[in-house]
Amino acid sequence: MSNSQRGRKKLLEWYQYALSVVDGRRCVRNWLAEDSKFISPDDIVYCIATGKAACAMMQGVVDSTGPDRVNGLVISCEGSLESSLCSMDNIDCLESSHPVPAQSSLDAGQTLLRWLGELPADATVLFLLSGGTSSLVEVLPAGISLDDLVRANNWLLGSGLAIDQINVIRRCLSAIKGGGLRQAIGQREATVLMISDVPGDDPAIVGSGLLYATGQRRPADLEGLDIPDWLMGLCRQTGLDTAASEDMGRLPAIPHHCIAGNADARQAIAEIATRQGYRVHQVDGLLEGDAVKQGRDIALYLSHAAAGVWIWGGETTVQLPDQPGQGGRNQNLALAAAMGLSGRQGIALLAAGSDGVDGNTDDAGALIDGWTLASGECDGYSADECLRKADAGSFLHASGDLIHVGPTGTNVMDLTIVLIDGENDD
Repeated sequence: MSNSQRGRKKLLEWYQYALSVVDGRRCVRNWLAEDSKFISPDDIVYCIATGKAACAMMQGVVDSTGPDRVNGLVISCEGSLESSLCSMDNIDCLESSHPVPAQSSLDAGQTLLRWLGELPADATVLFLLSGGTSSLVEVLPAGISLDDLVRANNWLLGSGLAIDQINVIRRCLSAIKGGGLRQAIGQREATVLMISDVPGDDPAIVGSGLLYATGQRRPADLEGLDIPDWLMGLCRQTGLDTAASEDMGRLPAIPHHCIAGNADARQAIAEIATRQGYRVHQVDGLLEGDAVKQGRDIALYLSHAAAGVWIWGGETTVQLPDQPGQGGRNQNLALAAAMGLSGRQGIALLAAGSDGVDGNTDDAGALIDGWTLASGECDGYSADECLRKADAGSFLHASGDLIHVGPTGTNVMDLTIVLIDGENDD
């Protein structure tokens, strides 16, 4: 096996190891092992799981309590439900739409409200929350239609806005985001376990903060956002109902616990690479902003970097053209980096989503090296043109550099890992 092949194999190994460390099933099971309140021998555990990691997180509860003691609701992406959960009479499993809400999202929202409304008054609720929830579950406020919601989300996906800015808008167009679901819990005791896909692991942003009553749906929160007039109009015609806001203020806050985040995945990579004898460099801060710019900046940074393993985490953005091609932010970052690293030996870069998908593809991202650019160009593709059209996936398919891992059971933003061979250290 050549040094290049070994380097690529190592990157994939470390990426998949990190995913196992932040796997929803494992993290929920570990948390419950430390908190016996939810695994006492006689009580029923009332549990709701929403998001891309919903099935894995619910499986962690079943592992801890046994299948007969869980009364649950799972809401996850189309095609991602686990048959073992669906076969349980006491767990309701729903498929919903992601990344753009659809009627199934509204149906899921009504099911969620009905499920909570039917709980015993003394029930203790365990809420398992992960990224993707914002699209999967929705209840619309008066004056907002499904067509409005779909139009807004399609614009947001290609806007290039940061996630905290996107969530300001999402909260304006929802009756349950920004703590709006808190009233449905009432005086019941509840706990939220989060797998975080946002910077800072902010409970107001993960899943748009369904149970985190921030009151951040005020028109003033829209100031400074560069959004079209029609969307601003939709946001301004809604807003927190004063009486509802006062009711939320009288209810006790629900504790939120982050059981996995991007920092955990990066630390897992650092630890396994260190154990294997590599010198590890964790880059401070999170990747954000335009994916292509970040890819180019990383390539420039690496031109003078020392040998070893370099680790970034975060979530970049892509501003989509009217008719985007194939690929997502990780594929765009990887292709931009490949242009800067073209011809360089002894270096490989992996950029991939922790949820196993990237943009409008089923690929997690890409693993590139100094030969990626030449390989894609041999098939007639132009990297510049593909980046302009947000079509990095087509180029990387031609070069043979796409990564496919399938659903991962977690969602902690993206990972970028670089291995620089010591024999080629400048």
